[in-house]
Amino acid sequence: MMRLPSIDPTTRTLIVAGYPNVGKSSFMNKVTRANVDVQPYAFTTKSLYVGHMDYKYLRWQVVDTPGVLDKPLEERNTIEMQSITALAHLQCCVLYVVDISEQCGYSIEQQVALFESIKPLFQGKPLVVAVNKVDVRKPEELRPDEVRQLEKLRESGAKVVFMSTLAEIGLTDVKNAACDLLLAQRVENKLSGSKVEQVINRVRVAEPSPRDSRTRGVHIPQSVLASRAAAPAVPAPANSTDLPDLPKRRTQRDEQEEHGGAGVYSFPLQRQWSLKKPEWVDDCIPEIMDGKNIFDFVDPEIEAKLAELEAEEDERAALAAAMNDDEMEDPEEAEAKQQVGAWAKAIRKRKGVIKEKARVERKNNHPTMGRAVAARGKTVGEFVEHMDQLGVKTDAEALANLRGRATSRAAPKADMEVDGAVVGTKRARSSSVPRDRSATRRNPVQMEQARSPSAHGLRDEAQLQKSAKLAKKKQFKLAKNGLASESDRRIPCKKPKHLLTGKRGNGKTDRR
Repeated sequence: MMRLPSIDPTTRTLIVAGYPNVGKSSFMNKVTRANVDVQPYAFTTKSLYVGHMDYKYLRWQVVDTPGVLDKPLEERNTIEMQSITALAHLQCCVLYVVDISEQCGYSIEQQVALFESIKPLFQGKPLVVAVNKVDVRKPEELRPDEVRQLEKLRESGAKVVFMSTLAEIGLTDVKNAACDLLLAQRVENKLSGSKVEQVINRVRVAEPSPRDSRTRGVHIPQSVLASRAAAPAVPAPANSTDLPDLPKRRTQRDEQEEHGGAGVYSFPLQRQWSLKKPEWVDDCIPEIMDGKNIFDFVDPEIEAKLAELEAEEDERAALAAAMNDDEMEDPEEAEAKQQVGAWAKAIRKRKGVIKEKARVERKNNHPTMGRAVAARGKTVGEFVEHMDQLGVKTDAEALANLRGRATSRAAPKADMEVDGAVVGTKRARSSSVPRDRSATRRNPVQMEQARSPSAHGLRDEAQLQKSAKLAKKKQFKLAKNGLASESDRRIPCKKPKHLLTGKRGNGKTDRR
């Protein structure tokens, strides 16, 4: 019982029955919110499934039953007995499904024979025969004997309706026919009961009497009449409780199925955009770089213009070469030759500048190299040119004092004459950089490069040792605490306050 669905025996119920693989579960998935497994083989449904739908503002339950075979009752298994039990004990409308294409593996004659065998279960219940799969085989293609078999179903009191669950043909007609028959039966049962007399005796219908002979017609504003005339004609409902069949709203699922299905169709997000002009929705999305739209700088004729410029450059270069080959002494021709050569040189220079600028801009997205690495590719000439651009003079006259200091520092020893006598002088040296005491006798630049990066900026070895000592002292406590872990046998708090303060009670004197 725990595996059976929750079925309300008092509510409006439709039971779908028939042979296996005739389309019972497909019909239920189409008309209700259920999701029953559908497979192209028999006995896919092995238990009762319940789905719900709305019709005429009322809630209906649809029961999908397993397929039933035409055999004696004692030979039916547990799965088939679920269908037989539901048909026997539920007050409902029976929807018997017949496969007109015979793709289920059973002929129309066998399906009608099953209907006749379980017909006693249909006593006192509305009966609708849904002839399914008319998209595969139309009713006009039936043989005379098969037409007679369907006539037997009509003679038994069943209403025959044609449908196709795959093509969604006639599903609404089948649902409306079954629900209307059940509603009519429930109304008749209520009218035939004893409670109706009590209700009718309490109902009083009042008819107002006219107060004068004036005729008061219906007044409809002209605006309403104009809107009705412009609107498409909608068929009137069958009764006051039926809603008109409005046109089906097109959803994203419909467009997805038309454009390749899930995984292929891409949802158009631009439809949700609020733009100044609606026609902008279909425009290409702009690509922004450096705050500017790239499309504004795209010239569709750039290739043609470039080819034209290159052809003109080649023509001028050929003309200049031809002029060089010819020995012309005319001054005007010589001047023209020089002018053409100057133009060709300017064009080649401009083209090289553009290429180099583009190459530099392409490198902006790459990480820059460090100064030490970048300095390896620099030369003295580039440094002098860079200093000239900054306005620093690097000629011999401006650097005379530096050249004199370098000469005096490099000279081993100099003699000077004082009052006619030659006096020896010591070699001049700078006191800003200490002398290297090593046996290699390196210059100060090599000494500075050999030191560690942390020693740059310190005057001597004493300052280097002092800084190392201070750094070690500051890191001692941090290193000590950092080495401790959860597995260390250490007591963070030697005297916990909750154990060593307050008044102890009886039996608590084992700790002092």
